Amino acid sequence: MISFNKYVVLNIDFDSSFLNKNDVILNFIFNQIGKQECFLFEMKPTKNSIIYDITSSYIETKINSKKCLYTKGINLLKEDIKNIIETDDFYLGNLIIVLNELNNEMILNLINLWDSGIYEVGVEFFRMCNDGLSFYWYNPTDPHAEDKFTVLTNM
Repeated sequence: MISFNKYVVLNIDFDSSFLNKNDVILNFIFNQIGKQECFLFEMKPTKNSIIYDITSSYIETKINSKKCLYTKGINLLKEDIKNIIETDDFYLGNLIIVLNELNNEMILNLINLWDSGIYEVGVEFFRMCNDGLSFYWYNPTDPHAEDKFTVLTNM
């Protein structure tokens, strides 16, 4: 666990020989989300973004010349999560799964802090690093988050 003042970032580094990475991440995210609504947020979306396939309830915007795409609150099925984590957008860190409701201020902060301190937005979310090997859980609200992540790393 890495703590930045009041912000928490839990990280797992998968090496290239780890065969079940997608299954581990899929099951972990699915178990954390449960039936709770979540939000998808993507920087630099392409016309093939998975968001377009998952819901019609999305918003495209451009702020400070940066294009982003995000959803309103949606319930993700396990199959949706599987499809998300298998995309290049998620794998390369351009798409995050947010567990808090997004408001305009949070969206602006996500855009402005995307490359330099996204954890400072203070929302809980899952993200892969752009190397495709590191999985992060930012600002978990679960009091047992570190224990759950430790179990995940020992799989």
